[in-house]
Amino acid sequence: MDLDKIAVRLRPRTPYEAVDLGFVLVREFWRPLLMGWLAGALPFFVGAALIMWLTPLFWLPLFALWWLKPLFDRIALFVLSRGFFGDLPPMNRTLGYALRGWRTWATLSDITWRRFNPMRSVAMPVRELEQLRGGAARERLNLLCRREVRLPGIMLAAVGFCVEWVLLIASVLLLIMVIPDASGIRVGDQLVWLFEGWGASPFIKIYILAMYFICMVAVETIYVAGGLGLYINRRVGLEGWDIELTFRRLARRLRQRSRALSRAAIILWTGAALFLSANITPGHAQPNPAEVAGADRGADLDQAPAPADDFDAQHHIAEILKDPIFGHDKTEKRWQIREDLFDDKTQKDDSHLPNSLLGAVAFGAEILIWIIVALSIIFALYFLVKYLKPHEASRPESAPDMIAPPVYEAVEPVRHIALPDDIVAAAMAAWQRGEHTESLSLLYRGTIRGLARGYRIEVAPSMTARQSIQMVREAGGPVEFIGELAAAWTQLVYAGRTIADEDAARLFASWKDHFSAAERPATKSTSPGTPEAP
Repeated sequence: MDLDKIAVRLRPRTPYEAVDLGFVLVREFWRPLLMGWLAGALPFFVGAALIMWLTPLFWLPLFALWWLKPLFDRIALFVLSRGFFGDLPPMNRTLGYALRGWRTWATLSDITWRRFNPMRSVAMPVRELEQLRGGAARERLNLLCRREVRLPGIMLAAVGFCVEWVLLIASVLLLIMVIPDASGIRVGDQLVWLFEGWGASPFIKIYILAMYFICMVAVETIYVAGGLGLYINRRVGLEGWDIELTFRRLARRLRQRSRALSRAAIILWTGAALFLSANITPGHAQPNPAEVAGADRGADLDQAPAPADDFDAQHHIAEILKDPIFGHDKTEKRWQIREDLFDDKTQKDDSHLPNSLLGAVAFGAEILIWIIVALSIIFALYFLVKYLKPHEASRPESAPDMIAPPVYEAVEPVRHIALPDDIVAAAMAAWQRGEHTESLSLLYRGTIRGLARGYRIEVAPSMTARQSIQMVREAGGPVEFIGELAAAWTQLVYAGRTIADEDAARLFASWKDHFSAAERPATKSTSPGTPEAP
């Protein structure tokens, strides 16, 4: 670990500034981070997609991809940590590290008992970067994960989990909004069937899996980077990396200054020697060379600078304080207990509280917070499913798909009256009398009886018009006629608009074409859900 190659400026940061430092690392090294993550996680995504496409399974592959996220976190941590220390790895080195790490016992612990650790992003650098195991790792984590790191780490995990699933739900709702109803693709029904276990279209399942994979890549890399930022900030506070770098810069500055002074002294003494030698005339007596040399050495000793070890402490302290890190004042405000509000007896009693009791209370509060978060997510998913379901979403056990539209008491289309022998004639007569609702009600109930007799399609009373049309389509029945009749009924009953006489005549003629052969005049029947008239 070479601190001189660190890619950012080290300084003491608040925990949330440290998390933001991790986000800056993602923005700086996003390209190798994304390439390494996809290289490690994409084969798992392809395997889950093939399972969804070839089998009716949906929740198991999705859950497996979510469960194996710690395997991919190793790749993100490796790229970000090496980039932080100025040694950005190539792709082959990243994949080699991932494959070697997946074969260790630490990987098994990451996907078993450490899977639900809320401090996973902070604890992973201790095992992966410092290579600590067992008791040494626990002691290191106890030192690093104090109060100023624990709460931001838990909040980072909770926010990341919520953002990931909110993005997934938003992508599903976007698909529902962009596909028009006229296309015939009922995304809402597909999702309802998916939650009820009836299975859905493979395209819908692959779309949901792909959207979750994209959301996981976007959120999980940021989650790992935020944990790495907390870890680095904690080590900076404990080990004084910023102070060490400051002293290294000062030492380099002093060495450069001493070299410059040495060169200047050599040049000055050389110039002085040349000047003195030029001023000596031949008439003067020449001194003894040994005496001259001795005198020069004495002058050198008198005028030479003091050794580097005898430097002035006050001078170097002033040099250090000139650095911007030490040369400014900073005011911090924080809440603390006023000791003068308590008497000596209270302080004495509080001092004897065992640390184990305080740790148990903190652990219980953490578990309570996680339970509240889990219940909130469960309730959110429940209400989302309830919103996507139609009001008549209960499926019949006998028939898997379809039924007639709902009927309300204000309309009174269902009565304890037997159907007439000639349904079309009775419906046309009611239409001519202006009883349009009664006319379409007769035609509707006759259609349900005709489907049961002529096409062996049993329509349950709890099914909606959409489900009825789907059932008729799958059974090869008169789906166009059923759709037109359902549209005319909906327009008349719910919108209060009567269809044209020509459209009504076409419906009567179509009913004869599809159901007249299945009708037997001797048999009388009542509407669905009502007892047969005597």
